[in-house]
This record gives sequence, C-alpha cells and structure tokens, in this order.
Amino acid sequence: MSYEVKSEALASAILALVDGGVDDSYCYRNLVDNLYAYRVGAVNGTGKWDTKKIKEHCQWTASARNTDKVEKEHVVPMAEVVRILLSLTNPQISDVYDVIDSYCVYCIVTPEEHSILNVKYQRKMPAEFWDSNSGYYMDAWARYKLSGLEVGF
Repeated sequence: MSYEVKSEALASAILALVDGGVDDSYCYRNLVDNLYAYRVGAVNGTGKWDTKKIKEHCQWTASARNTDKVEKEHVVPMAEVVRILLSLTNPQISDVYDVIDSYCVYCIVTPEEHSILNVKYQRKMPAEFWDSNSGYYMDAWARYKLSGLEVGF
C-alpha cells in the first residue's frame, strides 16, 4: 500500500474522531504522529514511524545541538492540534493535511528546555497564539519565541 493511500486512511480516521466530537488528544496522538511521518516520508522499510528520519525533519534548539541528551517535542502540543482540528467547519481530508503540515511540527530540545515549555505553558499554546491581534497569532513557534528558546529556523 502506498504512502498516499496510508496517509488518506489515517486522515480519514482523524476525521472520524473530529466528526464524533472526540476531544481527547490521546485518541489522536498515534494517528497524527503517523500521518506526519507519512506526509514527510519518515517511515522505515516496513512502513513504520522512523525516529532517525523524523529527527532529520525536526528543527533543533541551539542547546540541543550541543548535547547528547535530547528529546523530541511537539512544537504545538497535541491537545492544541486537536483543538484546531475540532474548530474546522465541515473538514475534509485536505483540511486535515493542512493542519498536520502547519501544526504537527517537532523540535529536538534538551530535557531542561522541554521542562521550561511544559511548566510555562502547561502543554498549551500561549494566549497570543489564539489572539488575531497578536504577532504570534497561529504561529506554531509562539511558545518557543515567548520562552526565549533559540531555534535554528
């Protein structure tokens, strides 16, 4: 089965959750993460998520580049990706792809940076992300920028 067919199946499963009004981010996590992997071609020969290939698609903080202790972090927390998905009106597969392409982004960070993000924002996006008058409106990197974390854009 091709990546395109698998991507469409994963997006359809996400749509089924959205259509059902399911707002539990844990229900979406594997579907979203795997759809991302298929969208960027970061799967291994058996069609499974490939962590090494995922890291090739991630941004890295400056601190993470200088240490062996790193973690993969969702730039936009999964609960917020779900919130965006649930806000769509009459969503289609292409809308799911747009959300995944824009907001299912990963960054390699140090454990300390991961902790800073989680403590400061409690796995949420800052209020500025949702404020259409803010310079951070719908900016996937708002948590990082407002936390002063240097990322190699």
